[in-house]
Amino acid sequence: MIAGRRIGASHRPFQTLFTLGSAGGLDDDELLARFVAGEGDAAQAAFAVLVDRHGAMVWRACLAVLRDRHEAEDAFQAAFLVLALKAKSLRVRGTLAPWLHRVACRTASGLRTSVARRRKHERRYGERSEPTGATRSPLDPDRDAAIHEELARLPEKLRAPIVLCDLQGRTHAEAAKALGWPPGTVKSRQARGRRLIRDRLARRGIGPAAAGLAVAAPPRAVVEAAVLQSVSIAAASHVLPITRGVLNAMLWTKLRSLATVVAAAGFAVGGAGAYVRGHQEPSPGDDPRPSASAPADSGGSRAVPGKDRKAHREALEARRLATLKAEALHEIARWKRIVAELSLEEYETVVFPRDLATAEDRVKSAETESSRQSDRRDWAARMFDKRYVSKNQLDAVTEDAEQAGLALQLASMNRDALKSDRLDRKEKLRLDIEKSRADEAAAKLTWERARALETTLERQVP
Repeated sequence: MIAGRRIGASHRPFQTLFTLGSAGGLDDDELLARFVAGEGDAAQAAFAVLVDRHGAMVWRACLAVLRDRHEAEDAFQAAFLVLALKAKSLRVRGTLAPWLHRVACRTASGLRTSVARRRKHERRYGERSEPTGATRSPLDPDRDAAIHEELARLPEKLRAPIVLCDLQGRTHAEAAKALGWPPGTVKSRQARGRRLIRDRLARRGIGPAAAGLAVAAPPRAVVEAAVLQSVSIAAASHVLPITRGVLNAMLWTKLRSLATVVAAAGFAVGGAGAYVRGHQEPSPGDDPRPSASAPADSGGSRAVPGKDRKAHREALEARRLATLKAEALHEIARWKRIVAELSLEEYETVVFPRDLATAEDRVKSAETESSRQSDRRDWAARMFDKRYVSKNQLDAVTEDAEQAGLALQLASMNRDALKSDRLDRKEKLRLDIEKSRADEAAAKLTWERARALETTLERQVP
């Protein structure tokens, strides 16, 4: 059985890992490049190594925030789906661990909010008061969740050594090699980050954490599901625009169950509305005054004749499905807003610095080449004066120098255009955020109206 196998550093998740040879010794950026460039088993194997390498850390963060193993499994798969979808635009230096930790914390926090809202809604109907079959984390829930929340808030330079050394158990030398820092820098920044977390926990009234944050690897089936689902979705290019819109929401089992009622709710809402209007609005020929023999309703709701009770309950069920549909649409709008905000942060912290560094490198390379060609042209001119080179040779060297000068101008223009385009790009991303926030607000208003209509109809049920 797949779930019965063990995960170890020397045992890779799939047999396809052998197609990469010594893939386990590659850095994260090299594995990510192989995943983006590869196809089939090669891409899957590269991604499997990344999941195997960082799975325990991501699992610990998700479990600490959510405190429920089943929900942590959904968040775990969602975090690596984000990695698969961002692989082409993501650029890392050495290790993905700090970036993955932040994604895991944000994914788990979003799922925790969604689950709390859904459970509150379900308890109104007495469906359940506690999650069935939930397996709670044996860890100190408040302290462990707070540690990961405060760790995710640290700046990159302080968060990275803590993630590598404290969460993944690497030595200072290994962390220094992965980050490209001196070992002393790793130690000092790790100590500084620990102090900040300890001070922030103290302000929140939480005691010091127990030494060591190591945790067992996630369930085998969850790891394989994360690899297979992420690779298959990332490989389907025609699905990516839709998948990016809802991103992590597609992995949530509860949200998928809500989607199954959308079609039924669409057909039933019209009948429910007509039924409510028929029982709330008198016809033109009816006398709006109450009958003298009709008993007063002390509860404020009108009694329903026995023959209409079945129809009334059917209308209530249809309205309930419509409310669930509105809630699902609001959840999708909320994740679209989160993706828009992440896109802006990604551009400011990853995309623009990466593109600017690339442009600067090209300018420096062009300057070096232009200087070299200019020296060759000057040397050729002196040799021509001494009749050591011919006129054709001098013209060829001069042409090379002019081409190098044009290449330098082009590289400089591209760098300047990148800098000038930054404001326009950020403004566009901000407009996308504002639009997604407006869509989320509209979806929330629709959901609240659906809940109000459902409550009104519920009060009329005898």
